[in-house]
Amino acid sequence: MSAPTYDTIVASPSGGWLCQQHGAYRLWWQLAATADGWIAQVERQALASVPAVALASVPAVALERSGATATVTLSAGRSSWQLAATDGWPQPTPPQPEGVWADGRLLSASWKPVLACMSTDRSRYAMCGLEVSAGNGQLQLTSTDGYRLSVARCPLPADAAVADGSGVLAADAARWLAKQKGWRWRQTATGFEAAGDGWRLAAEAVLGYPDYRRILAAAGNGIGRCTLAADALAAAAKTLTVGKAPHRLRLDWGGGQLQLTGRGLAPARQAQPTAAATLAADTDGAAATLLVDPDLLRPMLAALGKTECTLHYVGPNQPLSVTAGDWTGILM
Repeated sequence: MSAPTYDTIVASPSGGWLCQQHGAYRLWWQLAATADGWIAQVERQALASVPAVALASVPAVALERSGATATVTLSAGRSSWQLAATDGWPQPTPPQPEGVWADGRLLSASWKPVLACMSTDRSRYAMCGLEVSAGNGQLQLTSTDGYRLSVARCPLPADAAVADGSGVLAADAARWLAKQKGWRWRQTATGFEAAGDGWRLAAEAVLGYPDYRRILAAAGNGIGRCTLAADALAAAAKTLTVGKAPHRLRLDWGGGQLQLTGRGLAPARQAQPTAAATLAADTDGAAATLLVDPDLLRPMLAALGKTECTLHYVGPNQPLSVTAGDWTGILM
């Protein structure tokens, strides 16, 4: 059996913090003031019994010692939880976040289709993150899983407090932030920090992110184009995902329409299943025939909502490029 993993509670007269250790980031919840200062460790499985809404309410904590054992009581409203802990000892409060912070909406306003393409393959950890780059008055968000590349760009407001530079935020930290509201962020020398009402997050930078610039250079320069609503194409791709994986989706466009044919592996001794559909579209340039994986394409399109997107046919045996406003996706 592996050794138990502990989280840390640091209480002090000024408030203190509860620090939860995650794989790639640390999450700090603010605590109410206590009579003295102490630190204790609580096994993560025990702390998981406390709802996140209670941790977000600036709960009060108390440490009771009895010989060699210690118990942490965490109280939020009329509810309380008693958690076994290691014995405590004096410890200063962790340093408060300082420096210039940027509004979290600078990221969250355009990152949905980018988050959809972050890798979950821990064996290729360098891809498990969101690259955040700022420079020349522009913010760029990038993700890749080795099969897809997703890039969103947005101009920075003149008063935005974002320093030029680049770093990679761990994927699990980015997904946690995507569920929050009213937060701020900044890049640091060692990674990424974010803070909200009663919490703050610190993540070390993910190193070794792949160089995607050569692939991105050809994006959006198709010799054939097909424009239609992203949600209509995503819905059709879902309907045509038939049979067993791996699935394949054939795209044929020209003459003001997009024809889709879906295929998947058949059960033993049965014919390969197929399904087809035709969507009205605005097409120009060369007619195109492409074969893509709908399980990779659909999440990118679904994150765009009802926005119009344009499919770009770059050439034979070349990746499919999809653009929508300041967002670009490539299916390799």
